[in-house]
Amino acid sequence: MVLTNNKYMSRKPSQIKGPILRRGCSIGANSTILPGIEVSEGAVVGAGAVVTKNVPKNKMVIGNPARMIRGVSRGWSRKWWKSLSL
Repeated sequence: MVLTNNKYMSRKPSQIKGPILRRGCSIGANSTILPGIEVSEGAVVGAGAVVTKNVPKNKMVIGNPARMIRGVSRGWSRKWWKSLSL
């Protein structure tokens, strides 16, 4: 996962602000989240996605740029972890 905090990379003075990750969100491997972007509670970001806009609560995004493909049921991650017999 790549989290950025500087939108303009030394081109002009800007306020450094990182992304906001809310409780229960899931971020896929090698995804990039731009500064100031909020990934809401229960949202899922697919592997390799480039997130340029806020991700709504309980939604799944994939691609470059990330696009919403469907909703995610509440508590999906809890059910998934319980299904593993570790």
